[in-house]
Amino acid sequence: MLTLSQISRRLFSSAVCLVAGFCLNVVPTFAATITFGTPKWIKGDTDVITTGTLKYAYCWADTSGGAHTTTLNGVTFTNSKEYYKTPGTNPDVTSPDMTPGGGPGLGFSGCSYNPTAPSCALSAAYQKFLDGAFQMTGGGAGNFTLHNLTVGHKYLIQLWNCISGWGESRPAYYTTPGGDTMVLQCNVDAVPGTLGQFGSGTFTADSTNQTIHIFPSATYAARFCGVQVRDISGNLSVTINQAAGQADPTTGPINFTVVFSSAVSDFTNGDVTVTTAGGPALTQTITGGGTTYNVALSGMTLATGTITASIAAGVAHNDSAKANEASTSTDNSVTYGTIPPNIITWGTPAYVAGNSDISTTGTFKYAYNWGGATVTINGVTFTGTTSAGNIGSSPYDITMASAPGNGWTTPLVEKIFQSPDGITGDYGTELLPGGAYVDGTDKILVTLNNLTSGHTYQVQIWSENAYYDGGKTILICGDTVTLDKNQNDGWAGKGQYVTGTFTAGQNGPTITIAGTQGPGGDKAGILNALQVRELPATGAVIRNRNIATSAANNFGKTLIYDVRGRVVGISENGKLPKSNRAGIYLLKSAVSGKTGERCVIR
Repeated sequence: MLTLSQISRRLFSSAVCLVAGFCLNVVPTFAATITFGTPKWIKGDTDVITTGTLKYAYCWADTSGGAHTTTLNGVTFTNSKEYYKTPGTNPDVTSPDMTPGGGPGLGFSGCSYNPTAPSCALSAAYQKFLDGAFQMTGGGAGNFTLHNLTVGHKYLIQLWNCISGWGESRPAYYTTPGGDTMVLQCNVDAVPGTLGQFGSGTFTADSTNQTIHIFPSATYAARFCGVQVRDISGNLSVTINQAAGQADPTTGPINFTVVFSSAVSDFTNGDVTVTTAGGPALTQTITGGGTTYNVALSGMTLATGTITASIAAGVAHNDSAKANEASTSTDNSVTYGTIPPNIITWGTPAYVAGNSDISTTGTFKYAYNWGGATVTINGVTFTGTTSAGNIGSSPYDITMASAPGNGWTTPLVEKIFQSPDGITGDYGTELLPGGAYVDGTDKILVTLNNLTSGHTYQVQIWSENAYYDGGKTILICGDTVTLDKNQNDGWAGKGQYVTGTFTAGQNGPTITIAGTQGPGGDKAGILNALQVRELPATGAVIRNRNIATSAANNFGKTLIYDVRGRVVGISENGKLPKSNRAGIYLLKSAVSGKTGERCVIR
């Protein structure tokens, strides 16, 4: 791990580059706000976006013979290697479409492409495309400026980052002042042969030029293998995603939200392509108008399984008779059915605030504190442990291991972290400063044991690193949630905790704990503490101290809301309806509107 002085130097260096807008730049910067989408792992030629009209596209393929082109998914990328001097020097001749800027070490670099699985599954053209890069070496930051843009036009920019030949993780950060920051990983598993990521963003040009800043993590080189710019002005784009508040999985209603980039009037029932795992065809009811529509599906059975919704190109038109492009989505699928055993449904993460963060819902099962002493907080006793293997007495409550294969290192348990600001007592000095972690991009596997099959449990997990800057902890157990380890990305910042629910199977769930790297170099997934509690059986009502209970015993007819505020049922005089959806629900009087208690349905 990095020392505090190293972190401070890197934070200062990165901050200077970002705030000032340059780091030894040789060109002025221009910065319309870019909105970046979610990065995706490289899979094949269809990664290359064809929306709108190609403006220009370049790559730095490591091949001899001077200028050449590489064509992927119908898009031709011009090799720009000839525009640069020997690697390690600043260029003095640049493409008319793009100007680089940055410190020493700017230039072309080969990526030592490794043609082993899964990278060998790519086309020969894609492999060549990924075998070179434009990079800023030696830990320096830099930028590149796009030229020949039309003011007022909307553009899409797409970038790639991949180092398949080296077993390293070298994420690069791309940003514009006041805009989003996109992080592209260069190697999914940090082993030779695996692939990196690509991503895209959109912006409306306020100048004929647009500057994108690029900076590395730690001392690694920031780079990109290729770039394309497309003019998407006037396109009729459309997105379709789960509606806000849609339960997933569910045995209730299923709704999707459709948003067009401009108003349409001929979008109607049947225009959505719906695929299912099985069962009968579903009925779609489309309501709304202008740019925004709701798609309600009906006719689901337990055989339906996962439902995916999309919109083909050409089904709707705007006032200019422009036909829509094929839809894009961030989450356009919903599973119809019950939650399988050992799948944890995570709630919304929250920043640590005080002792009341510790749940007292249900019946205490066990709780552990890695790296700290045994402490009791909010009536819950966390047993201190320094073990990264078997936790508790045999039969062990928790078993820990590193992710198998690829030479993962043994998890470390230490009390080396800083207490977060404002968190006092044992919570701040014992529970949060210690933790279990693995260096690098390795992962921890945490299996919860000594649970009763078919019973419903609650698990709480804390991830805090007030000593280092940035980075996230990712928890995966069927569902995925990301925790911020440091709210301030600096000294004494607060981390987050999360609460999840699950139904135990014959064996308990296994949670994968991974990390993402922050600007200062901290990339470990951290587990500070964990608590497991058993929730009451079907229909049992439990009190919640944060909800008024004055009318709890005289509700009469009661609406049942899920945690997202959606009505999921009605009870009579405290008797709860049978539900196939396990979870925690809020009771609300249908007569007075008062809320009283929470219930657990299993």
